[in-house]
Amino acid sequence: MFKTLAFIVLLLGGVSEEEVGQRVRELSHPSVVTRNAAEQALIQMGPEALPFLPAASPSAEARLRLSRIRIQLEKQKSADSLEAGRIVLSQKATLNEVLSEIQKQTHNEIFTTTDGSILLEPTEGSGLSFWEYVDRVCDAHRLTLQSRGREAAWYFVPSRRATPRHADKNPLAAYMGPFRLEATKITSSTLLENRVTSTQIQLDLGWEPRIRPIFGQLTLVGASFVKSSGETQDATSALQKRIHEIPFGAKEIRASMDIPVPLTPAATESMRAYDFLSLRGHFSAVAASETIDFKFESLDQKLNREFSPVSHRTAALLTTLSSLRSEKIAAPDGSVKEYLIAGLRYRYENSYDAMESHRTWIYENNASLVCATTSERLESERSELLRQTSNEIAAEIYIPIPPSFHENVRDWTLIFPRPGGLYQVEYEFEIKGVPIP
Repeated sequence: MFKTLAFIVLLLGGVSEEEVGQRVRELSHPSVVTRNAAEQALIQMGPEALPFLPAASPSAEARLRLSRIRIQLEKQKSADSLEAGRIVLSQKATLNEVLSEIQKQTHNEIFTTTDGSILLEPTEGSGLSFWEYVDRVCDAHRLTLQSRGREAAWYFVPSRRATPRHADKNPLAAYMGPFRLEATKITSSTLLENRVTSTQIQLDLGWEPRIRPIFGQLTLVGASFVKSSGETQDATSALQKRIHEIPFGAKEIRASMDIPVPLTPAATESMRAYDFLSLRGHFSAVAASETIDFKFESLDQKLNREFSPVSHRTAALLTTLSSLRSEKIAAPDGSVKEYLIAGLRYRYENSYDAMESHRTWIYENNASLVCATTSERLESERSELLRQTSNEIAAEIYIPIPPSFHENVRDWTLIFPRPGGLYQVEYEFEIKGVPIP
């Protein structure tokens, strides 16, 4: 806790342990009407009820209903993680303190290369979205937000921008839930052989680092020409609609794209009589929600043995450990290394084609072994794909292990982090005031 920073604690939607307990007891009521009503009431409480749900129940039907309730609430929780993060700060605080609060409240980690002791004003009302808040901080303190290399992290850095970042003062920017879109460049060119003029706009798309967009599409659906005097001409009928695929890097938190403004030649010619261009569009993406660590324990009872597959389910993902063996493998240079080889399967309830047409993300693997007594961590080295369907992957994960691993196998836990769910998000946007070149 920070002594100089007071922040608003949002209560769990009014959900209490006593209320959840009462509804759970009603799941075993003799009346089916009461049991049904209790199940619906627990679902309507939302994910805030999850910490209060019991692990077991003496009634078989109550256990079945609790399983349905838990799955439904975990799906909702995972889907809610793709909503815009919200920031509530009730007093002035230093930039360093605010960065800690942003991580705590939105699960987004941001860094700074500038003075962390500068004081920031509190937020107003019920809280601002992540992008609204960081843009206001940037404008108030001459900062901007930059990504660095392939770190998948945002940094506050001193700003050289001539224009504000916040959409209230910058009509070239638009907020779309956890995404931020901004027009950064517009160019016009003429093909000399036939004097045909074309216009191209550069769009910069950023997203909160806690989420992972896998693939996306952007379509321009409306256009207007505007004069400085305010005179406007709608050019939507002259806009030739095209779907633009958005390239998402494996470990990036922004994407830049050059999109032709597909106007008819006549409309492109008449546009020159105006000063500004406004564009309306539709953005959709398939995104992975926050990553969850799936933990498999009691490895001493599974290593080099036959065992019943162990599964963990949360939200829309079922993860299963199906085999576990150790094997010594010779390297090309003649050296021998021992590996723990874990057979893992994961299946998404709805993959939105993310397992088929855009596969890069599924091959990323951050599995590890962690020792409870020494906190030693052994990272996976590679994986081998065994099977792939439209919504399921089976693979063997190779983790190099030292000889001492076999002395205390029971102290080790296999951790397999995967996104809790895949979801499709859709937004409308408008970029205004683009200067016509």
